Amino acid sequence: MPSTPNKNRIVRRAPAPNPVQYETSIYQNGLRYESPPFTFHSNEWESQAAKAMSANSAGYAIGDAGSGETAKKNVDAFKR
Repeated sequence: MPSTPNKNRIVRRAPAPNPVQYETSIYQNGLRYESPPFTFHSNEWESQAAKAMSANSAGYAIGDAGSGETAKKNVDAFKR
């Protein structure tokens, strides 16, 4: 007999990190010449994300269909 998922199961998640404390730690570490594990150069985010995702996920998130007009408009809006 197949088991059914327990819909009433409580899923506990770790508390969300405090963004102010995180930002402060980035600056404090920078005073000691320590860089965060990612770049603040937004033009490099897409290529780094593509390396971390599966091919299917990257194709969905990064790929564009047709003429690519929507992707171009999104990039232009981000630059503004």
